[in-house]
Amino acid sequence: MAGMLEEHRNIITSHRADLVKDLEPSKVLNYLFECLDEDDREYVKAQGTRGDRAEELIDMIPRRGPTAFQCFVAALYKRQRHLAIPLIQESGIDISSFEKDNRATKDTRKIKLYTTV
Repeated sequence: MAGMLEEHRNIITSHRADLVKDLEPSKVLNYLFECLDEDDREYVKAQGTRGDRAEELIDMIPRRGPTAFQCFVAALYKRQRHLAIPLIQESGIDISSFEKDNRATKDTRKIKLYTTV
């Protein structure tokens, strides 16, 4: 399996401190079934503290193939949107795909992305 794009690895790395600080792995793990198998999810859950679980998840995602970044961002967008927005803005991912997913899960909240000039 090919790895994650270097650009996406760099984005995760540049936001690592905020992700470790605020990520609640228990909120997003069930949305990562497309990029993490059950053993991966159980391994993350087995880590001692929330911070350890967040670090393990953040370390694991880049090793899970070229679609893992989009999968991770989609999970964040569903459950911890404030963490997804900077990743979406920096990567240039089309937010409309996330909006469609949210409508499908009956999450009708809208978001406006503002770019800084």
